[in-house]
Amino acid sequence: MRESVMAPVVTDPWLTVQQAAAIAQCDPATVRRGIRSGRLRAIRLQGGRHFRMRQSSVDAWLESFAAVG
Repeated sequence: MRESVMAPVVTDPWLTVQQAAAIAQCDPATVRRGIRSGRLRAIRLQGGRHFRMRQSSVDAWLESFAAVG
């Protein structure tokens, strides 16, 4: 009997700057400013030109604006 192999469920995916901007409904430059200021946690990919961030980090970043306003 063959066992089916299921792909793991990703509950906190890695996002590109463009994907994060789409979720936040803002310009990608705003996401990059959040990363550079340290308010949005992200990693820099090898080569140093691209960032990735977890969706939970984007959610927390957006929540920080709600707490301020």
